[in-house]
Formats: sequence, C-alpha cells, structure tokens
Amino acid sequence: MRLRGMVNGTLVTILFDPGADKNYMSASFAHSHGLPVRRFGRPTDCEGALARDPSHQVSEYVPADGCRLKIDEYEDQVRFILTDLKKYDLFLGMRWCEDHDPVFRSKIKKLCFDFEGKRILLQGDTTPEKKSSRIDGPMTVREATREVRKGAPFFLYRLERIEREEEETEVERERREEVEEVEVDPRTKEGIQERKPPFYEYEKVMASPSLHPAAREILKENKELFPDEIPKLPPRRGDLSVNFKIELEPGARPPAKPPYRLSYAELEEMKKPLKDYVDRGFICPSTSPFSALAFFMKKKDGTFRMMIDYRPLNKVMVKDTFPLPHAEELMETLFGKRWFTKLDLY
Repeated sequence: MRLRGMVNGTLVTILFDPGADKNYMSASFAHSHGLPVRRFGRPTDCEGALARDPSHQVSEYVPADGCRLKIDEYEDQVRFILTDLKKYDLFLGMRWCEDHDPVFRSKIKKLCFDFEGKRILLQGDTTPEKKSSRIDGPMTVREATREVRKGAPFFLYRLERIEREEEETEVERERREEVEEVEVDPRTKEGIQERKPPFYEYEKVMASPSLHPAAREILKENKELFPDEIPKLPPRRGDLSVNFKIELEPGARPPAKPPYRLSYAELEEMKKPLKDYVDRGFICPSTSPFSALAFFMKKKDGTFRMMIDYRPLNKVMVKDTFPLPHAEELMETLFGKRWFTKLDLY
C-alpha cells in the first residue's frame, strides 16, 4: 500500500511492504536532505523485494533520533536502513509491523493500529500512479517514439568537435610570404587571402639540384600537365569506343538500394566533397539505374572518410580478363635499355 508522509518536514512517498524484513530508506534521499547517516561495524544482510535483488548487503543507516516520521495523525521516531530504492523514499517493512501490529484492510486501503493510547487510522494513497517516462539508458527508435507519444520530453542535440587552430609564428608567416602562399596588402603589410600557387609542387621539383637536365627540359616543355590539383576533366574524345560501359551477366538487374541512414554530421561531411566534385565537373546529377551505397569510416585523426560499397555491383558484373605476360619475356625486352616506364611492360 502506498502512503504519503513527511520525514523531518520533507514530503516523502512510502510503501507499506511487510515482505521487507526491515525499514528501508532511499540512500540518495538521505544524503541529499542531510539526514544523519551512520555506518554498521560490518555489512548487514537484508531480504525483501528491494531493487530487483532478493538478498543483498547494506552498510549505512539513519538512527531513530535523527529521523522523525509523520503520516496523518501518526508521528514517531523510526530507524531506517539505507539502500537503493527506485520509486519510493521509504519502505515500512516487517520491523515496523512488529512494533505496531497494524491491521491491514486491503479493500479500503487502510491501516489500523494503537499508538500511545490512541487509535490510528492511516489512509492509503488511492491516486493513480503516473508511469515514469524517465530514460535510464539507450533505447531503440521504436521505444523512443512510444515515449514521445506518451508525452515524454524529448531533446535532440548535435555535438561537433571544435579544434583550436594554433597561432602562426612570424617566422612561418614570412616563409609563406616568400613562396607567395599569402597575398600581402602593400599598405598594411598584412595577409589578405591565403592561397597556393597552382604549380607549387612542380616548382619545388624544378628547384631541386639533383634533377637530371634531360628530365628538367621535358618537365619545362610540359608544365601545364603537372598542376597540384586537377582543375577539370579532360575533353571528351569523339571516338565512342573509349567510353566506359558496365556489362552485367545475362539476366542480372542493375543493383539499386536505398541509401544508408546517416547522422546529421555525416550528411554535412558528404555534402562537402560532392559539391566540390560538381563544381569542378568531375560528377553530375545522374538518372542511372545503377546505385552504390555510401557510408563513412572514422580515421585516426577523428575526421571521416567517405566509402562506397561496390560489392553488389561486382557480383553481377562481367569481369574483364587479360592474359598476363611471362616475366622472362618482359625482362628480355628490357635488355640494353636505359629509360624505363611502366608502359613498357604491356
């Protein structure tokens, strides 16, 4: 039976439970309200329906002189043992029943007993108990939807990793200005915009004293072929025979599945390279019957790497077969040569 009362002037929820061997109090309630807590000389066994455990040990209690319990007309000093109570602040167990010998009238939810020469009648709390919507741990989407429909408060948070950029030293800034990585305002001598020359790596190779003169001459004649980043795709050739085509096994259908569910951060991370590729002309919107699923893998530095799963396509695609040349024949064709490229192996 559920009761309402007060402990040292604080409202509490009480459960009358003769199945518990002693009187119990929520440890969190006792510590948060500053009740005097004492420790047993050694842990004591207790029994009863407590915290889903039929038998466990306790080591703290609140003495009777530090806890004054009041329920309606009943007021007394009661000793409580501290334990973990999930829904109630107090349990009145068998020890309290032995002291007062109450008569429990279950039909009308009342307790009757004599105390200090008076007849005490305690009325049970008959108000319907509200179901708790507190979330104690992870839950599935279905469980979360059910709690929201019940009226549970629901909050959505987005966490982002913010890294503080290290301040650039004056020496590093001067070095970058020398290689024209920073455009400098002639009036204020301050950087306006950070940029890298399109052939920065090419210039580094050309400045190397170990570069062979012949190689230097070839690189000089073909400088436009060595940018740091490919600005756009090469022009499309008129010969249709070089266009790429995916051939499927007879009777196979193009694999097409709905995309994986991604978090908000993963969607934002995916938009960045896709927008860059579209702006450069590397990719374009497609209506192809083929599709491949994309997902992310976390790298060691905490950033994400976009991965594309082509396994369903590989299962139904006709594999290209090429005869491998003999290694001995390849070595014979290279005899006496001084300049080698990988094209010589085909």
